[in-house]
Amino acid sequence: MHRERFSDQASETQTINEQLGGAQLYLNAIRAESAEIDQKIGESLRKMTETCSAIFLIKTEIEKAKQETERQKGRLVVAKKRLATREAEKAKASQELQEAAAEAHLAFDVR
Repeated sequence: MHRERFSDQASETQTINEQLGGAQLYLNAIRAESAEIDQKIGESLRKMTETCSAIFLIKTEIEKAKQETERQKGRLVVAKKRLATREAEKAKASQELQEAAAEAHLAFDVR
């Protein structure tokens, strides 16, 4: 009876050891997978950080471009006003020249 019990216990011990070995293999596989996932998470976080930095730089450049566009628009408005003023002055001077020429022509014709 003791031998039978010993044999049963030995058999159970062997089964448990086999299960333990399988469980350890499974645990090692899970740990390896977990480490791989951790590495992928780290890579993803680094890429997200790089992307966020790139987005920030692009937004900054966009804002600078918008500000420069507004400055250029302002300069264009000023230039157009100056041009209109100069064209009005030119038209006035041209009119005065024509009037002076007409008066001179009349003055020479009267003699």
